[in-house]
Amino acid sequence: MVVANPRQLRSVALGHGILEKSDPIDAAVIRRFGQDVRNLNLATPKSEDQEKHGALARRRKSLLEMINQEETRLKQTADPEVRGWIEKSLDSLKKQLKTVDERIKQMVAREAKSNSTLALPRSSKKSTALAGSRVSTTESERASGNQGHQPLNSAKNLQWETCHRPHIVE
Repeated sequence: MVVANPRQLRSVALGHGILEKSDPIDAAVIRRFGQDVRNLNLATPKSEDQEKHGALARRRKSLLEMINQEETRLKQTADPEVRGWIEKSLDSLKKQLKTVDERIKQMVAREAKSNSTLALPRSSKKSTALAGSRVSTTESERASGNQGHQPLNSAKNLQWETCHRPHIVE
């Protein structure tokens, strides 16, 4: 026996595109809700390494955004003293980014060793597998002065996905 909140059941019906309300429809929605709850897979708690990896990835994203902002300020500033402060700030941010990238790379390598289904990419690029981010430096990037530090929301990194809403078919 399950006690269900009527408001939740109505939200489930609306989520499945069922706008009508009658006893047979309500019964079908309750049955569907029961099936969904029974087949529900609860998320497992994150391990300490997963929490650390998430924190490093968030910090990396923040650092990339701050580097981008400081580089923009540097381009817009003519005052030599202010330029010096911005350059010092940029150096510090880039050093921190390098440290974060190394820590992430170490974590991924350690995970790859302990999990045989993971394999580090083998290519001419120095790369680290990060979900939704880009960490690589190629010879052409080094020559151009671009060390692979791109904002995560740049057009090159966006991938659009379509989501489909489930429907009850009876």
